[in-house]
Amino acid sequence: MTLCASTSATPLKTEAMYKVRFHLARGENFMKWQVKEVDKKTPTPAYPKSENTAKEITEYFDPEEVSIAMFGCTLRIHPKTAQKIHDGENKSVCGWVECEHVQIAFKKVPMTMFDWRVRFNPKAHPHWVDDADRILDNDFIPLLVTSGRQMYCVPTYE
Repeated sequence: MTLCASTSATPLKTEAMYKVRFHLARGENFMKWQVKEVDKKTPTPAYPKSENTAKEITEYFDPEEVSIAMFGCTLRIHPKTAQKIHDGENKSVCGWVECEHVQIAFKKVPMTMFDWRVRFNPKAHPHWVDDADRILDNDFIPLLVTSGRQMYCVPTYE
């Protein structure tokens, strides 16, 4: 069984990846999960010759209607931006989950006593942390699942 601490497992290298975060910008998608699929191989039309561009597809999901399973996850942040927000500056995007695969369940999945909550709120703490306040920035987690507005590490069995 692999728990939510860092693992020595190496994430798979794929041509697509996903970025998942909780969307807090005002508008119709306020307080929804944002799932961004990034095709690292396909350049965007605006920059067809650039090697550093990627095609992105963004979707939003109501946390009261879906649960999101994320596989092969790495918890990412922009540390300087997160620290500035923690020190009182206005919020901006500075934390997300980068993952290899995403599955959407169109119902809320209840969590169990074995699942560990993982959270990111730079106003309270400028790092990804678990409920014991262990810093998880850049940690690889095999499986994360959302339940409502919360995110949990689900133990996996090897």
